[in-house]
Amino acid sequence: MAEQSQSYEITETGERIVFGFPGQKVPNPTIISELQKTLQDLIQEHQAKVLAMNARDLQFIPSQMLGFLIQFRNRGCEIELVDPSDFVVESLQVVHLDKYFKVVRS
Repeated sequence: MAEQSQSYEITETGERIVFGFPGQKVPNPTIISELQKTLQDLIQEHQAKVLAMNARDLQFIPSQMLGFLIQFRNRGCEIELVDPSDFVVESLQVVHLDKYFKVVRS
């Protein structure tokens, strides 16, 4: 079931939830709280084990989003970053947050 707002889309639900920001270099910061609530509801509804963010187009991940992704990880969800740019991966390494995310290349 695909769900789309003005700034993000959810392309897969179930044990693995996939979401992304098609065509955006930076996620719209005004929707982060809405996205967090939507993902939280989907994780509970589907008892999801994996939360995958399609990071293909992103050049930056806001700290508020990193924070809630780490919270989901701490609650038992594996967090995947799908096709992140080298810059995003290096940025996470610099601040020692890379250990919280599994990088998946497609």
